[in-house]
Amino acid sequence: MSKDLEAVVEVDAGVPTSYLGGDKEVGEFYSSLRRSNSKIREDRARVIASQARLNFRRAIEDLQIQIERIEMDRSSLIDLSPTNSMNLINVNDFDAIAYVTEELKYCKDLRNLRVQLEEATSRYTRLFGSL
Repeated sequence: MSKDLEAVVEVDAGVPTSYLGGDKEVGEFYSSLRRSNSKIREDRARVIASQARLNFRRAIEDLQIQIERIEMDRSSLIDLSPTNSMNLINVNDFDAIAYVTEELKYCKDLRNLRVQLEEATSRYTRLFGSL
């Protein structure tokens, strides 16, 4: 048999080396195909856990941002100063019922978001470790 034919016949794990570029060095694709079941499971678990951790952290950050926005809106709600120093707010212009309704809505929303944030943070810590 000639040396050229021997290169085709020589086998590395069932694949002729000539299909691998003629040498024993293989790329990432071939190595990936040869992974064992435990390595495949480990890689998939790592990817799934990473995706879940990333999305969970993002949800927590979104809750924090929502809380900050509501707190800013709530602060602006009590800003009853006139638009300029020459104006005074007229008593008839102030709607106390609308103010109280809006203030209570902010209270409820903040409470719900804080509970969600506390639960989400606690769950994240349990599942993935500290933030």
